Amino acid sequence: MCEKLIQACNDNEMEGAVKLTIRVKEPECSKLFTWTNETFDEEFVNKYVGQECEKVYVCGPPAFNKKIPESLERLGINSSKIMLV
Repeated sequence: MCEKLIQACNDNEMEGAVKLTIRVKEPECSKLFTWTNETFDEEFVNKYVGQECEKVYVCGPPAFNKKIPESLERLGINSSKIMLV
């Protein structure tokens, strides 16, 4: 589903409108989204997430869903832009 969304954006001259990073043990090659083995923590948020984001979608276990939004807010992202899915 995510690949189709990103591809639709790219096909309609909206390249970069959706950015997706997935954490896996062994990164795979994809032209549509980023694979990483880095831990999604406050350091990751500070390194990769910019305040220009219109929305940030967070999906993970309960502790992750609590910790990451707190990190995003410390970065200056308004809580109304943080979506838990």
